[in-house]
Amino acid sequence: MCNTIESIVYICTELCLSVFFWEIIPKKIHSVLIPKCVEPSSASFLISLDLPYVDQLLKNVDQFAEEILEVNRCDDEAMEVVLEGTWLGADVASEEGLFVCRLSDRLESLLYQIWQESPVKIN
Repeated sequence: MCNTIESIVYICTELCLSVFFWEIIPKKIHSVLIPKCVEPSSASFLISLDLPYVDQLLKNVDQFAEEILEVNRCDDEAMEVVLEGTWLGADVASEEGLFVCRLSDRLESLLYQIWQESPVKIN
């Protein structure tokens, strides 16, 4: 269930969009500045295990316990990283929106470095 507009204003003032996430979200979402749906959520993405900096992420995953919900090994080639955050959408049933989460500078930098090394980028 989504929060009210009063909650949206509070949540949006508490969150900070980083340059990393602003860079990878679809351009059409940039114009959705006042979402009608704000709800707690999680988001996951796959990371190839052969990328640089992945070992560093795995070694330090305990230090990021408050930011990373889970790290799951999928197979010999990839792992899934699950983050906890907030989903901002146009309405409850919307499939398009923006996932926002709070990350330390260190974790954000590490994920950015891994993303930069990935052969497949989302633009």
